[in-house]
Amino acid sequence: MPKIIIALFLTILFFYGCGEKAEETAIEKQIKKATGSEAKVDISDNKIHIAGNTEQGSFTMSVGKSAEIPKDFPTDIFIYKPSQTAAAMKMPEGYSISLTTENEVAKVAQTYQKEMKSEGWSEKANMNFSGQSVFVYEKDSRIANIAIASAEGITNITLTIAKK
Repeated sequence: MPKIIIALFLTILFFYGCGEKAEETAIEKQIKKATGSEAKVDISDNKIHIAGNTEQGSFTMSVGKSAEIPKDFPTDIFIYKPSQTAAAMKMPEGYSISLTTENEVAKVAQTYQKEMKSEGWSEKANMNFSGQSVFVYEKDSRIANIAIASAEGITNITLTIAKK
């Protein structure tokens, strides 16, 4: 699956903003070439939406200003507010969500520690270095990794949820 993720992100970065059917077809062909998997690409409404299937199961990805968190995203995973969804991916192994906010890393990190614990998640690791925070939580048969970092005044939050 990492091969698919890398191929999807590189392809999106190359073609993002084009919005024409020819570009959608070109991205679909690049995904097929890189992964051997069929995918359907839709570029519209300030986002790219990709859906496809692999041997492990189906995947979806949404990137851009109108990116959306999957409707079946676990409700016990805190979504920071105020934030904007920059990218969202659902894979057979789990989810990966990227958010942005103008709030500082320390505030976001403290909020995540409080909210994840209140949802019954156990903190297994906590690292703070160079203005960045990374947390690892476990609950039942799932693991959640939360990475928080700032660049150019914007705080980026990456949530990755997977089965153990």
